[in-house]
Amino acid sequence: GWVRAIRIKPNRVRYMLTPEGLAEKARMSTVFLQNSVRFYATARHRVRQRLAAASLQLATRGDAEGKRIVFFGAGEVAEIAYVCLQETDLTLVGVVGEGRTRFFGLPVQPSSELHVSSLGATPFDLVVVASFEDLARVGLRLDSLGVPKEKIFWL
Repeated sequence: GWVRAIRIKPNRVRYMLTPEGLAEKARMSTVFLQNSVRFYATARHRVRQRLAAASLQLATRGDAEGKRIVFFGAGEVAEIAYVCLQETDLTLVGVVGEGRTRFFGLPVQPSSELHVSSLGATPFDLVVVASFEDLARVGLRLDSLGVPKEKIFWL
């Protein structure tokens, strides 16, 4: 009873939502939105915990002064990480990614600019992988760029 079919021509049909169908569509949209907000809150909580662990890792290595990080990834995960970053003592000094030129005011650099301890001429203490990309492929790419495993942090 959510959809009503109306024959327009012998070979054409128009489908219309009934009032009950509109109510169900609104209910389903509300459930979808609630689930999306819940997913975002969960992701943000987990990313916040991981960034706190990155800060602790740098502090135990004696890098407590600058705590300069680079995001490897400039998509949705990096955006959530950027929001969470505001609650930490970490400093985002660069972003490596594809498909965009700016990320919250920072230029997005190609991975070819990433070196052992700098992104271009900017030094960093840790590369934070903030991506849904194939993790094995990301690991191989970072390895091929010469980034030491101890300078890579996986969200």
